[in-house]
Formats: sequence, C-alpha cells, structure tokens
Amino acid sequence: MNKNAFTLIEVLVTLAIIMILVGALAGTGQYLRTRSGIQLTTSTIRIIDAALEQYHEQYKKYPFSNRIMMDGQNRPQPIEYTRVHLEADTGMTSITPNTTLVEKDGTCYASSIGLYYFLDRGADSKAMLETLSNRMITTLDAETGQHLKMVMGGKTYDLPRFVDAWGISLRYEYISKEVSAGNFYPYPKMMSAGPDKVFGTSDDLSN
Repeated sequence: MNKNAFTLIEVLVTLAIIMILVGALAGTGQYLRTRSGIQLTTSTIRIIDAALEQYHEQYKKYPFSNRIMMDGQNRPQPIEYTRVHLEADTGMTSITPNTTLVEKDGTCYASSIGLYYFLDRGADSKAMLETLSNRMITTLDAETGQHLKMVMGGKTYDLPRFVDAWGISLRYEYISKEVSAGNFYPYPKMMSAGPDKVFGTSDDLSN
C-alpha cells in the first residue's frame, strides 16, 4: 500500500473543510452585498432629501404638497399618490405602456415618478439629482419591463423614478411632525423597503 496516498476518511474530511470554507465565504459575500446596498440606498435617500430642501427653498413648498389632507387635529394624513394624481399634477396626457404603475407586491410607485419629475425641474434640486448613481434611477415599468414614457404637449419624454439598491421603487409621502405643542407640520418622507423588499418591516430605510 502506498503510504503517501490519502485515505478515504482524509479525503472526506478535506472535502468537508472545503465546503465549510465555501459556505462561509458565500455568507460573507452576501453580507457585504447587503451592507453595500444599504449604504448606497441610504446615501441616495440623503441626496434626495437635500434636493427636496433645495426645491422647497426655490418654490416655498414640497412636491405635490397640495395633495395633503389634514385631520381634525390639524395633522397631515397619509395619501396614496396614484397615476391619476400624477397625470393631473404634471399635465401629461398619457403614459405608455398603459400600466397601473405598481410593483409586484401591489405598491403604487407613482409618487416616486412624481417626485423625480418635480425635483428635475428645479435648478438646484436638479443639480443634486445629477450626483446620484445611474443605478438608482430607472425608466422600466415594474409590471411590463418596458420603458415608461409620457406624452406632454404633443411630445414624448422618458418617465424616470427613484429605486433602491434592490430595484424597488422608493416611496414618497408626508408624515406628521410636531414643530411645537399641538402644532403639526407635514414633513416629506422618503422610504426604501430595504433588503427584504417589503415595506413595513424592520429593515426599511428612510430619511
């Protein structure tokens, strides 16, 4: 018998060690990708937040703040910004393809389109958007995968929106912020569904 040859047990032990190392490296890679996605998305939200402030400085209001409804205690109530709101606020006459503007989970992303539309029209806020990674902006419809376009004034334009590092549209809404005792102010909030791609869970990211 060749004393230099590996026994079956030695081969199996070696294979087991290799599999453990591969598994550990794969787990580390996934962790690093998740952390990188979180950092990129958080940075994107901060830039958009800064663009919102630039927009407010120029126009003395936030994008589609006219849609805010106040309750009996003068607190802003959440609204679901839909395609109907988007068309009315921008003046576009149609969107192609004829889609509902929803993610696969049923979340409407019209607010992300509307936010990009308005921020892109302010000089300073547009300058902030130009610093964003191209990865965080898309014109692809989540439902059909086709490029979204709008018709306005007889001309056709691309219809971009903000997404997070996992390809899910960012959500834009207003929350109630108490600025003094009993005095509430509608404050804009940007949100990402986070790595699990589901809104309303513990890994959501926001400004």
